[in-house]
Amino acid sequence: MKTNFTRNFFFGAISAVLTVVLFAIAGNLSNKTIANADEPKSKNRSFLDEKVPDVKKFKLLYSFDPLNVKPSDGVTFTYDFDNSKEIKGKIKRVCYFLRYKKDGKDQYAAVVMPPLDPDPTKLGVPVMSIDRTYQQVISDVKIYSNVEGVETGEFKDGCNVEFWPGNTTKNNTINIPDANSSYDWGDGPTSAPGYGSMQIHNYLKKQCVISFSNFRGTDHCDVGIGNNPNGHPDWTFTQSVKNFTDGQFMILVETE
Repeated sequence: MKTNFTRNFFFGAISAVLTVVLFAIAGNLSNKTIANADEPKSKNRSFLDEKVPDVKKFKLLYSFDPLNVKPSDGVTFTYDFDNSKEIKGKIKRVCYFLRYKKDGKDQYAAVVMPPLDPDPTKLGVPVMSIDRTYQQVISDVKIYSNVEGVETGEFKDGCNVEFWPGNTTKNNTINIPDANSSYDWGDGPTSAPGYGSMQIHNYLKKQCVISFSNFRGTDHCDVGIGNNPNGHPDWTFTQSVKNFTDGQFMILVETE
Protein backbone atom coordinates (compact mmCIF):
# COMPACT_ATOMS: atom_id res chain seq x y z
CA MET A 1 0.00 0.00 0.00
CA LYS A 2 2.79 2.36 0.91
CA THR A 3 4.63 1.52 -2.33
CA ASN A 4 1.52 2.23 -4.41
CA PHE A 5 0.99 5.52 -2.59
CA THR A 6 4.60 6.55 -3.18
CA ARG A 7 4.39 5.58 -6.87
CA ASN A 8 1.13 7.47 -7.36
CA PHE A 9 2.46 10.51 -5.55
CA PHE A 10 5.62 10.43 -7.67
CA PHE A 11 3.78 10.21 -10.98
CA GLY A 12 1.28 12.81 -9.83
CA ALA A 13 4.09 15.23 -9.05
CA ILE A 14 5.72 14.58 -12.44
CA SER A 15 2.38 15.20 -14.16
CA ALA A 16 1.92 18.48 -12.33
CA VAL A 17 5.41 19.65 -13.29
CA LEU A 18 4.84 18.72 -16.94
CA THR A 19 1.54 20.60 -16.91
CA VAL A 20 3.25 23.74 -15.61
CA VAL A 21 6.00 23.42 -18.22
CA LEU A 22 3.49 22.97 -21.05
CA PHE A 23 1.51 25.99 -19.93
CA ALA A 24 4.70 28.03 -19.80
CA ILE A 25 5.65 26.95 -23.34
CA ALA A 26 2.17 27.76 -24.59
CA GLY A 27 2.36 31.14 -22.91
CA ASN A 28 5.68 31.91 -24.55
CA LEU A 29 4.37 30.86 -27.95
CA SER A 30 1.30 33.00 -27.41
CA ASN A 31 3.44 35.97 -26.43
CA LYS A 32 5.60 35.46 -29.50
CA THR A 33 2.51 35.36 -31.69
CA ILE A 34 1.26 38.60 -30.16
CA ALA A 35 4.68 40.21 -30.52
CA ASN A 36 4.85 39.19 -34.17
CA ALA A 37 1.36 40.57 -34.75
CA ASP A 38 2.38 43.84 -33.13
CA GLU A 39 5.70 44.05 -34.95
CA PRO A 40 4.40 46.28 -37.80
CA LYS A 41 3.13 48.67 -35.14
CA SER A 42 6.59 49.23 -33.75
CA LYS A 43 8.38 49.56 -37.09
CA ASN A 44 9.41 53.21 -37.18
CA ARG A 45 6.59 54.02 -34.76
CA SER A 46 9.20 55.59 -32.50
CA PHE A 47 9.83 58.26 -35.14
CA LEU A 48 6.15 59.21 -35.22
CA ASP A 49 5.82 59.16 -31.43
CA GLU A 50 8.85 61.41 -31.09
CA LYS A 51 7.71 63.95 -33.66
CA VAL A 52 4.01 63.80 -32.81
CA PRO A 53 3.74 62.94 -29.10
CA ASP A 54 -0.01 63.60 -29.15
CA VAL A 55 -0.56 60.27 -30.93
CA LYS A 56 1.41 57.99 -28.61
CA LYS A 57 -1.83 56.44 -27.35
CA PHE A 58 -3.38 56.16 -30.81
CA LYS A 59 -3.85 52.65 -32.22
CA LEU A 60 -2.39 51.74 -35.57
CA LEU A 61 -5.19 51.12 -38.05
CA TYR A 62 -3.38 50.74 -41.38
CA SER A 63 0.23 50.85 -42.55
CA PHE A 64 1.80 50.59 -45.99
CA ASP A 65 4.77 51.74 -48.05
CA PRO A 66 3.52 54.44 -50.47
CA LEU A 67 6.68 54.05 -52.55
CA ASN A 68 6.07 50.35 -53.15
CA VAL A 69 2.33 49.92 -53.57
CA LYS A 70 1.08 46.53 -54.64
CA PRO A 71 -0.80 46.49 -57.97
CA SER A 72 -4.46 47.43 -57.57
CA ASP A 73 -7.54 47.46 -59.74
CA GLY A 74 -8.84 50.50 -57.91
CA VAL A 75 -11.45 48.38 -56.15
CA THR A 76 -9.31 47.04 -53.33
CA PHE A 77 -6.03 48.05 -51.69
CA THR A 78 -3.42 45.82 -50.07
CA TYR A 79 -1.95 47.05 -46.79
CA ASP A 80 1.21 45.84 -45.09
CA PHE A 81 -0.76 45.94 -41.83
CA ASP A 82 -4.54 46.00 -41.45
CA ASN A 83 -5.97 46.26 -37.95
CA SER A 84 -9.42 47.50 -38.96
CA LYS A 85 -11.30 44.48 -37.60
CA GLU A 86 -9.73 44.87 -34.16
CA ILE A 87 -10.53 48.53 -33.53
CA LYS A 88 -13.26 48.79 -30.90
CA GLY A 89 -15.02 51.76 -29.39
CA LYS A 90 -15.97 55.15 -30.72
CA ILE A 91 -13.26 56.81 -32.81
CA LYS A 92 -12.48 60.29 -31.51
CA ARG A 93 -9.57 61.36 -33.68
CA VAL A 94 -7.61 60.02 -36.64
CA CYS A 95 -4.02 60.68 -37.67
CA TYR A 96 -2.73 60.47 -41.24
CA PHE A 97 1.06 60.24 -41.30
CA LEU A 98 3.36 60.25 -44.32
CA ARG A 99 7.14 59.95 -44.17
CA TYR A 100 9.89 59.35 -46.71
CA LYS A 101 13.53 60.17 -47.27
CA LYS A 102 14.59 62.81 -49.77
CA ASP A 103 18.31 63.09 -50.42
CA GLY A 104 18.82 60.82 -47.42
CA LYS A 105 16.89 63.02 -44.98
CA ASP A 106 13.55 62.26 -43.37
CA GLN A 107 10.62 64.39 -44.42
CA TYR A 108 7.27 63.93 -42.76
CA ALA A 109 3.83 65.33 -42.17
CA ALA A 110 1.07 64.26 -39.81
CA VAL A 111 -2.49 65.51 -39.73
CA VAL A 112 -4.64 64.86 -36.66
CA MET A 113 -8.33 65.49 -37.25
CA PRO A 114 -11.86 64.27 -36.53
CA PRO A 115 -12.71 60.98 -38.27
CA LEU A 116 -14.36 61.22 -41.66
CA ASP A 117 -16.48 58.18 -40.77
CA PRO A 118 -17.21 56.27 -37.54
CA ASP A 119 -16.36 52.98 -39.27
CA PRO A 120 -12.59 52.26 -39.21
CA THR A 121 -12.83 50.29 -42.47
CA LYS A 122 -13.85 53.53 -44.20
CA LEU A 123 -10.80 55.55 -43.13
CA GLY A 124 -8.16 54.01 -45.36
CA VAL A 125 -7.12 54.52 -48.96
CA PRO A 126 -10.33 55.51 -50.78
CA VAL A 127 -10.67 52.67 -53.26
CA MET A 128 -14.04 51.53 -54.59
CA SER A 129 -14.57 48.82 -51.97
CA ILE A 130 -14.87 51.27 -49.07
CA ASP A 131 -17.75 52.97 -50.90
CA ARG A 132 -16.88 56.48 -49.76
CA THR A 133 -15.97 59.81 -51.35
CA TYR A 134 -14.86 62.54 -48.97
CA GLN A 135 -14.78 65.96 -50.55
CA GLN A 136 -15.31 68.36 -47.71
CA VAL A 137 -14.01 71.07 -45.44
CA ILE A 138 -12.70 69.84 -42.09
CA SER A 139 -12.18 71.66 -38.80
CA ASP A 140 -10.24 71.20 -35.56
CA VAL A 141 -7.07 70.07 -37.34
CA LYS A 142 -3.50 69.83 -36.08
CA ILE A 143 -0.64 69.72 -38.56
CA TYR A 144 2.91 68.58 -37.85
CA SER A 145 5.74 68.63 -40.40
CA ASN A 146 9.43 69.31 -40.91
CA VAL A 147 9.04 70.18 -44.59
CA GLU A 148 9.92 73.75 -45.43
CA GLY A 149 6.88 75.85 -46.23
CA VAL A 150 4.29 73.63 -44.54
CA GLU A 151 2.40 75.62 -41.92
CA THR A 152 2.15 73.70 -38.65
CA GLY A 153 -0.03 74.12 -35.60
CA GLU A 154 -3.74 74.07 -34.84
CA PHE A 155 -6.29 75.08 -37.45
CA LYS A 156 -9.87 75.37 -36.33
CA ASP A 157 -10.88 76.15 -39.90
CA GLY A 158 -9.38 76.29 -43.36
CA CYS A 159 -8.54 72.67 -44.16
CA ASN A 160 -10.17 70.21 -46.54
CA VAL A 161 -9.84 66.68 -47.86
CA GLU A 162 -10.07 65.21 -51.35
CA PHE A 163 -10.48 61.44 -50.92
CA TRP A 164 -11.99 59.51 -53.82
CA PRO A 165 -11.38 56.44 -56.00
CA GLY A 166 -12.01 58.03 -59.37
CA ASN A 167 -10.34 60.42 -61.74
CA THR A 168 -9.83 64.06 -60.82
CA THR A 169 -11.06 67.17 -62.57
CA LYS A 170 -9.83 70.71 -62.05
CA ASN A 171 -13.42 71.84 -61.51
CA ASN A 172 -13.69 73.40 -58.06
CA THR A 173 -16.95 71.63 -57.30
CA ILE A 174 -17.32 72.71 -53.66
CA ASN A 175 -15.92 76.22 -54.20
CA ILE A 176 -12.75 75.99 -52.13
CA PRO A 177 -11.25 79.50 -51.84
CA ASP A 178 -8.14 80.44 -53.80
CA ALA A 179 -8.10 77.31 -55.96
CA ASN A 180 -6.85 77.86 -59.51
CA SER A 181 -6.67 76.11 -62.85
CA SER A 182 -4.03 73.66 -61.64
CA TYR A 183 -4.62 70.44 -59.74
CA ASP A 184 -4.50 71.77 -56.20
CA TRP A 185 -6.71 72.01 -53.09
CA GLY A 186 -9.87 72.74 -55.06
CA ASP A 187 -10.57 69.88 -57.48
CA GLY A 188 -13.41 67.44 -58.02
CA PRO A 189 -14.02 63.70 -58.57
CA THR A 190 -15.22 62.02 -61.74
CA SER A 191 -15.75 58.42 -62.85
CA ALA A 192 -14.41 55.56 -60.74
CA PRO A 193 -12.37 53.51 -60.45
CA GLY A 194 -9.73 55.79 -61.84
CA TYR A 195 -6.62 57.74 -60.91
CA GLY A 196 -7.53 58.07 -57.23
CA SER A 197 -6.94 60.88 -54.76
CA MET A 198 -6.06 60.87 -51.07
CA GLN A 199 -5.13 64.44 -50.24
CA ILE A 200 -5.31 66.69 -47.19
CA HIS A 201 -4.99 70.44 -47.72
CA ASN A 202 -4.74 73.66 -45.80
CA TYR A 203 -6.58 75.82 -48.30
CA LEU A 204 -6.37 79.00 -46.20
CA LYS A 205 -2.59 78.76 -46.50
CA LYS A 206 -2.85 77.59 -50.13
CA GLN A 207 -1.03 74.40 -49.27
CA CYS A 208 -1.19 70.72 -49.99
CA VAL A 209 -0.17 69.01 -46.74
CA ILE A 210 -0.28 65.29 -47.62
CA SER A 211 -0.83 63.87 -51.07
CA PHE A 212 -1.09 60.25 -52.22
CA SER A 213 -2.62 59.84 -55.67
CA ASN A 214 -2.59 57.44 -58.59
CA PHE A 215 -2.48 54.65 -56.03
CA ARG A 216 -3.36 51.96 -58.55
CA GLY A 217 0.18 51.98 -59.92
CA THR A 218 3.20 50.34 -58.33
CA ASP A 219 6.01 52.68 -59.33
CA HIS A 220 3.75 55.39 -60.71
CA CYS A 221 2.17 56.84 -57.56
CA ASP A 222 2.15 60.56 -56.86
CA VAL A 223 3.38 61.19 -53.33
CA GLY A 224 4.24 64.48 -51.70
CA ILE A 225 4.33 66.68 -48.61
CA GLY A 226 3.71 70.37 -49.02
CA ASN A 227 3.24 71.98 -52.42
CA ASN A 228 4.94 70.44 -55.42
CA PRO A 229 7.59 73.01 -56.45
CA ASN A 230 7.36 72.04 -60.12
CA GLY A 231 4.00 71.51 -61.75
CA HIS A 232 0.63 70.94 -60.13
CA PRO A 233 0.70 71.88 -56.41
CA ASP A 234 -0.94 68.60 -55.33
CA TRP A 235 1.71 66.43 -57.08
CA THR A 236 -0.67 65.07 -59.74
CA PHE A 237 1.14 63.36 -62.65
CA THR A 238 4.56 63.63 -60.97
CA GLN A 239 5.08 59.89 -60.37
CA SER A 240 7.23 61.23 -57.56
CA VAL A 241 7.79 57.89 -55.81
CA LYS A 242 10.94 57.58 -57.90
CA ASN A 243 12.41 60.62 -56.14
CA PHE A 244 12.10 59.28 -52.59
CA THR A 245 13.20 56.27 -50.52
CA ASP A 246 12.12 54.50 -47.33
CA GLY A 247 8.43 55.44 -47.44
CA GLN A 248 5.84 54.97 -44.74
CA PHE A 249 2.16 55.82 -44.57
CA MET A 250 0.31 55.15 -41.33
CA ILE A 251 -3.28 55.76 -40.32
CA LEU A 252 -3.93 55.74 -36.58
CA VAL A 253 -7.02 56.27 -34.45
CA GLU A 254 -7.82 57.39 -30.93
CA THR A 255 -10.78 55.58 -29.41
CA GLU A 256 -12.90 56.11 -26.31
